[in-house]
Amino acid sequence: MSDQLVRAEGGQGPPTADGAAQASAAAPRAPADSDHEPSGLVGLVRGVDAKSWRHTYGVGEKPDGTLAGELGALRKGRRSDLIAVRSAPDGRLVTDRATPALARPRLSELASWVVRPAAWRRLASLRSRAAIVARRARIALRRPWRRFDPEAEPTGRPLGFIHRRPAPGTSPLYSAVHPITGDQLLTTTKKEVEAFGYGEPALLGHLVAAAPVTGTLGPRARQVPWARFLGLRGLRRPSATGAIQQPASSEPLPRDAFRVLGWAVLGGEATARIEVFANGRPLGRARIALPPPARRTMPQEIDAQLSGFQRLCSAEQLPADADRLQIEAVVTGTNGTQFVVATRHPLTLVEAERFEDGDGRAALLRSRGDTIARRISRPAADGLNLLAVTHRLTPGGAQRYLYEQLRRLARSEDFSCTVVAAQDGPWRDPLEAAGIEVHVALAHRGGGVDEYEGRLAELAAWASYKRFNAVFANTIDTFGGVDLADRAGIPCAWTIHESFDLPQWWLMAPAGERHPYVKERCSSALGTASALLFPADATRDLYGRYARSDRLVTTPLGLELEEIDEFRRSASRRQMRHRLGIDDETKIVLCLGIVEPRKAQALLARAYALVCGEHPKAHLALVGGIDTGYARGLGRYLQSALEGRASLVPATMEPYPWHAIADLFVLPSDIESSPIVLLEAMAFGTPVLATRVFGVPELITDGRDGYLCEANDVADMASALDRVLKADPEELRVVGREGSRRVRERHDPERYAANLDRLLRRMLENPDTPPTWDLQEPGS
Repeated sequence: MSDQLVRAEGGQGPPTADGAAQASAAAPRAPADSDHEPSGLVGLVRGVDAKSWRHTYGVGEKPDGTLAGELGALRKGRRSDLIAVRSAPDGRLVTDRATPALARPRLSELASWVVRPAAWRRLASLRSRAAIVARRARIALRRPWRRFDPEAEPTGRPLGFIHRRPAPGTSPLYSAVHPITGDQLLTTTKKEVEAFGYGEPALLGHLVAAAPVTGTLGPRARQVPWARFLGLRGLRRPSATGAIQQPASSEPLPRDAFRVLGWAVLGGEATARIEVFANGRPLGRARIALPPPARRTMPQEIDAQLSGFQRLCSAEQLPADADRLQIEAVVTGTNGTQFVVATRHPLTLVEAERFEDGDGRAALLRSRGDTIARRISRPAADGLNLLAVTHRLTPGGAQRYLYEQLRRLARSEDFSCTVVAAQDGPWRDPLEAAGIEVHVALAHRGGGVDEYEGRLAELAAWASYKRFNAVFANTIDTFGGVDLADRAGIPCAWTIHESFDLPQWWLMAPAGERHPYVKERCSSALGTASALLFPADATRDLYGRYARSDRLVTTPLGLELEEIDEFRRSASRRQMRHRLGIDDETKIVLCLGIVEPRKAQALLARAYALVCGEHPKAHLALVGGIDTGYARGLGRYLQSALEGRASLVPATMEPYPWHAIADLFVLPSDIESSPIVLLEAMAFGTPVLATRVFGVPELITDGRDGYLCEANDVADMASALDRVLKADPEELRVVGREGSRRVRERHDPERYAANLDRLLRRMLENPDTPPTWDLQEPGS
């Protein structure tokens, strides 16, 4: 909230700036290339001339009058993606792209504006109200708006340049002119224009989110005691606060990848997004709406329960020649408020630890394991005897995928299979019912050379009695099984669902499991696998550096379409709603998937809280709750902020009933490849809203067979939710129908199973044959 709230009705009284500033820190400097240097930026600072009741603006310096805040920065360098900012003869700041509209007010509007303060009985004394009316009358008689020429052309050299389109580390810059006073308002939030009664806003472009003049982004704020009488509820002084808690200033940062962890609360305003910078270079948006890191005190606002943020950063994003980093996070609120949290001191970068087998122990233990592994292989003539390796058998999309593929492969008479899983779970029973043996064997869980090689030798000794001739690995966690296949000299097909860059993926593992030797074995496995299968092109591209390109194949997942159609025929929507305790009038917004940070259910809850008041019949169902700190934090938020408007439902092995009763399916994840749950929703004909991440845009065209929004952005998610919930029912039916058609054309399960069977058997004949995948119907 800014000082301009004091004059929200268009000139009620002179604003002041004696209120507390928002939480301040050094604003992020721009990247270290030519016109991105701090010297290549010029700040746009907003002030208030209390005598004339006008905003004043300074470019590169503080303007005359009371400081109201720094909106951001213009660039000095001219480029094709930038547009010039100039000063018009009447004093307005304009761009070549847009000019704020100047409308002549009607006499009735003019009179209403003049006398309105007379009704503010509880806001000021009669004498004060009379003085305000008299002052407004003088302004109206002067009609300063006449001095503004709507067609005035900007003159002189550019004051600076702003981006034509949104870019990392930028904020939109809006301009509007008050219809009575003629005052120009520049702001980074459209809501401010509407709340203050200005004219139609014009989007001038996008500012750099940096504050080279004052060091503090966003307006200075003060409480407005009379704001609620103008219909501007909840406008109070923000107590913006936060901190970056990891990395700590005392710890060196590995250059290949590191984690930024912190918390931020805006105070009375929800956090929309957080962008992380290193030495001014944008590293991308942070994952937000996480339970905050442990600390002694925390603000009491509801949003503080989900005030944590996290960003995984890779070497490719860092300045190549930097040896010290200053980490900063620009926090943007849903109303446009911005402030910066930063590490207290620059952090030292060090090279990632490499494994060196100085004493030869790794080579010795590996040779012993190789001897055992070579006993595994059996002749291909005996049929396909498959060792399937997976991470766990708990509920989840990757586990469901494995079951469906093995169930189809098991229809062949010369097929046998044993599943080895690191964790037991409810998928064991369906697998065994399909005639597939299940063996639970703990995977590597910490330690280094001795521990890893010991586990692999145990697995090899067990596998030698089963005489497998091929390996099918499922998820990146199963690299140990791929390593075993290479040592045994048998072919291996490896399906990778995770859209993580490998150094970032290791950051997600417990510290004890990140030994350099184990990481080296994982990278080696990617290079030795006979075939690497990816559900989406975007995921395949992440792993291109680790393996030969002819071993990487995009394989759109198969979906159990016949099973879905049979369920829809056998159970009506009304029956399913009655079974789940939901009435016919409620509009169910469904998010189905294991509740975990990367799936961003908490971000969805915060976005839904912003718009649910406009949709009284909507109810958010978050299906997939498990007992974790993240899920517990989400549950507390739902109880305090969305009581009665949202539900957290335990994870289920039966997703179809929920799909059958959903009116809208939402996938808010920030990391996904091609999630089965999204394909299922589309197959049910449910309109879907998903984030624009990795393989999702390969499946959905916005507005045609689904809807897309930005990841890790509460404001954009809320806007998209509001858009879809307000959409015409016929539009939603068309989008749902097109989504179903798209899935049925692209994700036929028989086609996928036939391809997988053919790929495995070709590998038996010749493991060196590059894998192929036929996207046409089998036999066509």
